[in-house]
Amino acid sequence: MNKECSFLIILIIGYISYNYCSITVEGINPNVNQGYYKTSQDRSDLSPESIDLSDPENECSSDKDPHNRCKYIDKDCHNIQWDRDKYRFKDDSNPIRRDCMNCIMVSNELPIMASYLSDIGNYSSRGANPNPKSKFSMNYCDAIVANCDDYYFYALGSTNFEDSDCNGIDDANSDAPLMTKVKCSVLTNSIFNFFSGIIRGVECELTIRLNQLRDKAVDLEDSIESSVEDKFTSIVRKAMPGIPGT
Repeated sequence: MNKECSFLIILIIGYISYNYCSITVEGINPNVNQGYYKTSQDRSDLSPESIDLSDPENECSSDKDPHNRCKYIDKDCHNIQWDRDKYRFKDDSNPIRRDCMNCIMVSNELPIMASYLSDIGNYSSRGANPNPKSKFSMNYCDAIVANCDDYYFYALGSTNFEDSDCNGIDDANSDAPLMTKVKCSVLTNSIFNFFSGIIRGVECELTIRLNQLRDKAVDLEDSIESSVEDKFTSIVRKAMPGIPGT
C-alpha cells in the first residue's frame, strides 16, 4: 500500500473521529465556533478581548519570551543549519534537539499539518503548558537532520502521542482547547496508529538508527580519549609535583 492510499485512509478515520467527538461531547454543536476559537490558528483565548500571555498564541506578542523561542517565529526550521556534531538523535535532553523542537513548535513557516501537530505540546490537561514539549517536533527534527525524504510522515509514525504529547489531554476533565482534544482523540486511536506506523518509512528510520550508532561511537571515542588524558595528567603530577601547572 503506497503512502497516498494510506494517508487517504487516515484522513477518513480523522474525519469520522472528529464528527464522533463533536456529537458525543456534551453541549458541543459542531457547527458553532465555541470558546472564541480562532480557526486560522489552533489556539483558544479566554474571551475576544483578553490577552493571556500564558496562552501560546500570545507568547510572542509582547517583549516577554518565557520559553526563549520567539526568535524562531518567522524562521524556516528546515533551512537552519543545526549543529550536526552536537545533535543527538532520540535524546530528549540534547540541547540542540530541544532548540530545534522549540523552532518547530512556534514557527509560522512550517507546513500546516506539521504545525497543527507540533502545537499540541503547547498544552497540557490543565491548559497552556508551563513547560512546552513536543515529542512529535523532536522526531520531526530527527528527520530534518537525517535528511529524510518526508519529515512529517516519519514524525507522525514515530510518535506515541498517547504517552507523550497527548497524555491526559483528551480526558473529559481536561482544560486543553477543544480542537487539541479532538486531535488527540484521533492521534491516540489504535487504527490510526496502525496506518501511521506503516507510512513513516523504513529508510528514514534506518538512517536515523545508523546516525545514532555513529554518535555513540564518537561519544565513546571522546570518553576514552578524555579518560586517557586525565590518567596521563595524574601520573605526570604525581611524578613531577614541582612542575608548574601539575
